[in-house]
Amino acid sequence: MILPLREIEAAFAAEAEAHARAALELNPFGEAESLALGNARAVYSGQWSGVHGVFGLGLEGPVEERDLQEIERFYLKKERSPAFWLTPETDPSLAQWLRRDYQATRHVPVHGLALSSPSGLPPAGGTSAPDHRAWTLAFTQVLDPGAQESGLAALTKLHQRDTRFYLGSPSGASYTYFRGGLALVPVPSAHSLLSLQVREAADFQCHFIATGAQSPLPPLYVRILHERI
Repeated sequence: MILPLREIEAAFAAEAEAHARAALELNPFGEAESLALGNARAVYSGQWSGVHGVFGLGLEGPVEERDLQEIERFYLKKERSPAFWLTPETDPSLAQWLRRDYQATRHVPVHGLALSSPSGLPPAGGTSAPDHRAWTLAFTQVLDPGAQESGLAALTKLHQRDTRFYLGSPSGASYTYFRGGLALVPVPSAHSLLSLQVREAADFQCHFIATGAQSPLPPLYVRILHERI
């Protein structure tokens, strides 16, 4: 049986927090920071970072006004508007509050498997012990196919703790973030790499969760990002 949604979202929150921690270690002047709100996290990783926003809020009950005020103060210091990830189990109080100034801008399907290694996936390929320079360029090209040099997001991921890196042959790059018996793949790449990630997650006795519309894994739910209008 797959883990409860709130535990999956707690892993997304922890991975975002780990990214912010790595960003701060690489550049202390960038003021990357996270704010704990129970299992939820408000994350700032830099002015232009894609790893940004509030993760897992409203999964432990109604959202309190004091939490929303604390989030607003946190992002006001960073001079960047907050964004919020919602799920089918997010308490309706958060969606009600967001109706004032926010709109849905991204829908991200989540797919997953329980502990047992599945059948029916493509043959595994690639490596989980890549050359780091090759990985950062390949991962940057997954995010931006026209890139000719490694980007900041890839360099930051390379310094992220509890993370294993995967490089395809001849192309493709991904990573798995491990937390409490769960293997999280926020940026899947080639299906052969995904198969390798699934196989290694099973070796580590982890549930396996991956995002993205094109996936051979069973669908679980959809995460929706809300950003200020």
